[in-house]
Amino acid sequence: MKWWPTAMYCCTHAAVMANLILDGENLGFHGFMVQLRDENGSCMPGIEIGEIGPKINAESTNIGFSRFTHVRVPRFNLFARAQQLTPDGKYIKPASKALSKFKYISMMQIRVEFVSASYDFLAKAATIAIRYSCVRKQGYKRNDRPEEGENVVLDYQMQQYRLFKALSLAYMFYWNARYIRDYLGRIQQGMMEGDEKASEEVPELHATLCGFKVFAAVTAQANMEELRRVRGGKPATGMAAYLVGKPLTLPKVGEAAFPGFRGPTGRKLLVELLQDRARRLAVKLEGAFTAAEQLQPGRTFEEALNCCAVSAWRAAEAHAFYAFAANNLSSLQAYVKDPSVGKALERLFELMALQVISEKGADFAGVLGEPHFDLILKSIEELLAEIRPDAVALVDGFGYLDRHLHSTLGLYDGNVYEAIYEEAKKSPLNQSETMLGWEQLAKIVDLGMLRDGRKEQHAGVSVSSASRL
Repeated sequence: MKWWPTAMYCCTHAAVMANLILDGENLGFHGFMVQLRDENGSCMPGIEIGEIGPKINAESTNIGFSRFTHVRVPRFNLFARAQQLTPDGKYIKPASKALSKFKYISMMQIRVEFVSASYDFLAKAATIAIRYSCVRKQGYKRNDRPEEGENVVLDYQMQQYRLFKALSLAYMFYWNARYIRDYLGRIQQGMMEGDEKASEEVPELHATLCGFKVFAAVTAQANMEELRRVRGGKPATGMAAYLVGKPLTLPKVGEAAFPGFRGPTGRKLLVELLQDRARRLAVKLEGAFTAAEQLQPGRTFEEALNCCAVSAWRAAEAHAFYAFAANNLSSLQAYVKDPSVGKALERLFELMALQVISEKGADFAGVLGEPHFDLILKSIEELLAEIRPDAVALVDGFGYLDRHLHSTLGLYDGNVYEAIYEEAKKSPLNQSETMLGWEQLAKIVDLGMLRDGRKEQHAGVSVSSASRL
């Protein structure tokens, strides 16, 4: 039985991964093309297909389940690009080890789509929140001179910190999805041509993308919730290489050798800091895991890992974010040709990296000192001011139209309050002049008083008439 496959309910065929067992020997999982429905739309014999029911996000495609009971498919339905099964039952192995790993490609592509989806959702949320923050005003510019008006919410530094963090992460997910798609394409082409070296990258990339999937989804969700609060609550494993890496030693602030955290050299340093953090947490994880094994000999791998699961999560998160940041910087260098656009996106990269280093400060103990963190905070505040003039253009750059956002708060033309009013009038409670439930309320209110009030109060016809009331 398979639970949770996307769009299963409305498919006629499925690529099913199952173990190929030949004469009692398990040859590992292989792909099979399986027909799910017949010409009448009914399930094929031995196959049960269904939809799992209501979900929080109704915009996504349906999510289903499938159950196979003694289903038989012809030999022809075996995916046979890399290996074959002859009519007489002889199994022919892949011509090269590279092709044997080809089955991982589709799984990795799906994980990249999680990163892309995280970009899409977070970018939409950032677009709505930033546009609304340009319209909403709150707090007098000077309390002693209210006539000078109120501040635009986007001009508050804390608002910028929260909004621009989400904006920079959305761009980071976008660049990573694009960069990894191209990277996977090159690996896939190499494997198709039998390049053994290309296939060597698959296991670590596979593990890294496992982390990407989780990190992107969790981070996007957390920042979307933060954006909801910002706009007033309105709804709308591949770490083995680190174990032999060299520790990073950073010069003191003010020394000639210290490049600072901004500019080309500073951006390179930020990536190195994130890499060093991932290396150190991986080393700590290895130590914790070894200690868990030695503490109770005979423990399984899973039991020992569960004893240091929190350390494992921190190490995996650090590895994923380092890879995300490195890919982000590489993407800006590879894809962005316009210098002015490049500078705006580089500022977002710097802000994103500095915010994470600042918020995860304990992970950098022994590498960064108090003067470094003081400079990081100063750099963050400078970046918020520099990004502010570009904020609207940066979310416009996502290319979302009003019909994509489904939000009155994120309208391109900025007519937020007019749109909110028009949407409110569509409520079922507003479709009748008489209040719904009035027949129950009328039993306990003083109807006579209301009748008398109706005689005295009326809609004015002019300002002068209304002033006499």
